[in-house]
Amino acid sequence: MTYSLIGHCPDTGAFGAAIATSSLGVGNRCIRLAHRRGAFLSQHRTDPRLGVQGADLLAAGYSAMEAVTAVVEAPNIGWRQLAALDAAGGTAWHHGDMIYSIITHSLGERCIAIGNILDNDRVTTAMVEAYEAARGRSLEDRLVSALEAGRDA
Repeated sequence: MTYSLIGHCPDTGAFGAAIATSSLGVGNRCIRLAHRRGAFLSQHRTDPRLGVQGADLLAAGYSAMEAVTAVVEAPNIGWRQLAALDAAGGTAWHHGDMIYSIITHSLGERCIAIGNILDNDRVTTAMVEAYEAARGRSLEDRLVSALEAGRDA
């Protein structure tokens, strides 16, 4: 089971992400941030180069949709799950057609959650709801709240 959320704080311009899965090195492989420009996730049999490419595109001024559209041209994309959030609050996602488990995404204000190999289809919705319910708290606290909600769902 892998579930993650990207969030953006419009007050500070900071982007952050939180992810949980079976691999301890997941943060290093799946999360890529582009300072004040956006964030990109690549998960499920991930290829870390996809996240780097997505973040580089966001840093160059691409929208979330443009970045994901470009990255899905990569080989073996059917095994990948992607999400992007840009500085304008735009989101985009991709669920590969080779992923055989429960996969979902949920959108909120300046956030997007994705998940695969989930126990149920409520995990990402619970994450977004918790993130949004924590408005007024730090970005870090909001991200942890989202992770806890995903775990509990």
